Amino acid sequence: MQFKARGHGAPHRKTSARPINQLASAVKDARVLQGMTQQELAERSGISIFFIRKFEQGSRSIRLDKLYVILEFLGLDLLVLPRGTRP
Repeated sequence: MQFKARGHGAPHRKTSARPINQLASAVKDARVLQGMTQQELAERSGISIFFIRKFEQGSRSIRLDKLYVILEFLGLDLLVLPRGTRP
């Protein structure tokens, strides 16, 4: 999973998919590929199913501490790279 952070003073550009939506989609895809339901992820992570549902729909932002809990249970890492680089 790749997530790029904007630098200070970088102009805000409208894109068709907000970064939070891309992140939420990647989390959902990983959960589904592992055969895990939202309910199971909620129970294992201690994060409410309501929150997980809203996050996966892209209608809720997420604090980094909650994101890391979810990523941990899905066996994922968050990678931040300078713009224009690929892992």
